[in-house]
Amino acid sequence: MNLIIEKLSRHFAKTGVCVLLIFVIIFSCVVAGKGEPNPPQTSTQTSTLAPESIIARERARLMSDDEEARFDAVIRLGALGRRDAAQVAAAGLDDKSVRVRAAAVNAIGRLSQVDLTVNLLKALADKNEFVREQAAFAAGNAQGNQIIANRLMEILRTDNSAAVCGAVVFALGNLRSETAVPDLIEVLNYTQQSRGLFRRSSRRRRIQENEFVRREAAVALGLIGDRRAVPVLIAQLNGERTPDDVRREAARALGLIGDVSAKPALQAVLTARDVYLAEIAFDALRRIEGGS
Repeated sequence: MNLIIEKLSRHFAKTGVCVLLIFVIIFSCVVAGKGEPNPPQTSTQTSTLAPESIIARERARLMSDDEEARFDAVIRLGALGRRDAAQVAAAGLDDKSVRVRAAAVNAIGRLSQVDLTVNLLKALADKNEFVREQAAFAAGNAQGNQIIANRLMEILRTDNSAAVCGAVVFALGNLRSETAVPDLIEVLNYTQQSRGLFRRSSRRRRIQENEFVRREAAVALGLIGDRRAVPVLIAQLNGERTPDDVRREAARALGLIGDVSAKPALQAVLTARDVYLAEIAFDALRRIEGGS
């Protein structure tokens, strides 16, 4: 249509803009009037359907041979935010497609505690690293679920993926799991002589050396707020070889825990070369002093 209008523009160049404008308007109306034989359903039209009808439609699409259709079906089921939709979406955890399984993990949040536990445990055992990572992040919303917390700690000790371990540490912090504090301390306080969680192989040691995993361990310990973590957080804050992000999160965690024994270490970094660390330490000190 653009080509036609361009040709008409040249043709009518000498006859005036008004004539051309009238013709284009008429032509556009004719084309629009014909329409498409099967116009796609708009989001507005979809929203007028009853939730039960949408669930039935997406259930059927989950049986499609088209991966994109199955993926879209799971996304739409999750967007409904209903338990019955989540139950249908859970079927996606058995899909052959990694994308569909990962999407299903994020669509099952409205399941009952029992069903959610069963399905999260399945996803946490998935053969694909990305699906396990997404399942770990999702597990961080399973508040008060000690079964999930225990499984996450097992994964932290055994999984060979730094991405998965980082997600697990993040989830344990969100769960405020005090039983995980010793494991999180060991993750944060890695040394070459460590004989704990990561002694099994060089690959496992590389996971603990991973800056993201250690940073998330500091974040998690701050969220949990257990004073057992204070000495190791101070040690990381004082460590000149500790990655900057880990030091920053150690300072933030000490402020959240609020133990006055952390004040000297925080005061010592107020003039640190890392201005972000100095700012976080200042906020942490203010929090501690305000709570004491």
